[in-house]
Amino acid sequence: MSDDDAFRAGIKVARTDGAMVGPTTGAVLHAAIEMGAKNNGRAVLISADSATKYISAYAKYLDD
Repeated sequence: MSDDDAFRAGIKVARTDGAMVGPTTGAVLHAAIEMGAKNNGRAVLISADSATKYISAYAKYLDD
């Protein structure tokens, strides 16, 4: 997994669910999606950060 994967997953959450999460949460989400593609069951994800201090870092991913 790369930083790009984490930031893109964070943007996906913001666009689909309206939650402004940081890249740590994006990384957790990306890993859960990858694991969910191979496994059945339920998962609980914890959002450990917000996007507040990462706004400028997210800027380069917003055109995707």
